[in-house]
Amino acid sequence: MADIYDGQYWYDIQPTNRWTAAGSANDSDRVEIDFGQPRPLQTVKLYLLNDGEEIVPPKSLELLYTSGADDDWATVPGQKRSSENPVGRRPNKITFAELNFRRLRIEFEHSDGGKTGLTEIEAWGPGALPYQPPHPSAGNIAFRRNADKFPMATASHSDVYGGTPEKSNDGRINYQPNPINRWTSYGSPNATDWLMIDFGKPQEIARVELLIYNDHGGVQPPQSIAIEYFDGNAWQPVTNAIAAPAKPTGNMSNSIRFDPITASRLRAVFTHEGQTRSGLTEFEVWRQ
Repeated sequence: MADIYDGQYWYDIQPTNRWTAAGSANDSDRVEIDFGQPRPLQTVKLYLLNDGEEIVPPKSLELLYTSGADDDWATVPGQKRSSENPVGRRPNKITFAELNFRRLRIEFEHSDGGKTGLTEIEAWGPGALPYQPPHPSAGNIAFRRNADKFPMATASHSDVYGGTPEKSNDGRINYQPNPINRWTSYGSPNATDWLMIDFGKPQEIARVELLIYNDHGGVQPPQSIAIEYFDGNAWQPVTNAIAAPAKPTGNMSNSIRFDPITASRLRAVFTHEGQTRSGLTEFEVWRQ
């Protein structure tokens, strides 16, 4: 998914800088972007794919938004579109009166005999400068400000190319190769590795969000993930863990909920997939 907001649009099959719904059993699918905080927008551009065979422009598309963190979705009012029907291999421009977007959703109704694909989404606003990046998610107790000692991230192994633990709880999410903002266990001789957050004091915990890094090469999603906490004597597994998605998936947030615990240290234990090794761009921890 990170490929559709990386600032590049390619209509070629290679390089694969795209998202598609190929393989979906649904008549419609959607994509969403969370801006992290309300952003004033006036224009959305959708760069749709069209290979003339399997991936073709959708029959129709709907643009929705929410201005808060809840799921109170509404259709963007007063839309003016550059093309009445979605078209491929060119930007589909949608303009509207300025609105505050916290999240953006595009719902695609697939064409008969094909599925929808995107190479890029652009969202434009009034462009006030200087640009203010979104704040780290409020309530993430793993977030460490630069001058703070805790929460402290450590790992059983870290790669030698800059993928170090402290980059996994700095509040920044980046699935791209550069700039490097991730921890990975690339080069580890171990079949499993762990990444730990030491809070410096006991914390109530009930959920983690693991934003898994995938370079489609030596670093790929793990086979499985176990969440453990230190009870003062030994590491213990959390109970009744529910993962969404069920299988670890790269370049997106993987949520794991479990029975609430109180602990000063928490770790994720990754069982690597084959000869590849695991990595995260961010390790978030939540009380609920």
